[in-house]
Amino acid sequence: MKFTQLASSSTGNLYTLENRSGQRILIECGISWPDIREALDYELSNIEGCLISHFHADHSKAVRDVIKAGIDVYASLETHDELDTIENRRAKILRPNVWSQIEDFAILPFATTHDCLGSLGFIVDDSKHTMLFMTDSCKLDYSFKTKFQIVALECSYNKQWLLRKVDEGSIHETVAKRLLTSHMSETECLRTLHDFICLDKCTELHLIHCSADNINKERLKKEFVKEFMIEVIIL
Repeated sequence: MKFTQLASSSTGNLYTLENRSGQRILIECGISWPDIREALDYELSNIEGCLISHFHADHSKAVRDVIKAGIDVYASLETHDELDTIENRRAKILRPNVWSQIEDFAILPFATTHDCLGSLGFIVDDSKHTMLFMTDSCKLDYSFKTKFQIVALECSYNKQWLLRKVDEGSIHETVAKRLLTSHMSETECLRTLHDFICLDKCTELHLIHCSADNINKERLKKEFVKEFMIEVIIL
């Protein structure tokens, strides 16, 4: 299984997951359709579906174009309702803690903690490898015993850095408050990886949705590599 970050920030998100048979699924479609096509090298024939974690535009911007391209979109009922795609035949409803199948990919959605209804994280299994994907959630409410080979987890900001920028006046207090209550901090990311996720067989740790303005990515990568002794990928 190969997980690739193509766009990962508050301005837009797009990821792909490919199995050994060459089947691919999109995770998120939060950039423009022309940019998605370019990121995929204009190869759409092996895209079997698109998972959307929640309805915010940086995760769902191109949903109508994805549907027009004949790609099924998998999301919660609340997300489809907000995106006004629920009546489309390409809209597939995901329910928390209920397995779904996309070709050779088995998908287990789980509820996350964000500032909107119906936000989801995903466990994806292709019978050989298992991955965990969670973004835009201030915490993880579950403890997973699954030995994931790939983990993609939000690490949005460094709290001390963020609060210092509030004091300096370079970021508005309202914006900071939203980050603190709906996105995962560096400290919480570390705690989650230590206490809630089994990394015994993990070979790739993807830190996603990192804010270039609110965290030092170079320092972050070095410290997480030192902490977990596995490959850390940050876009």
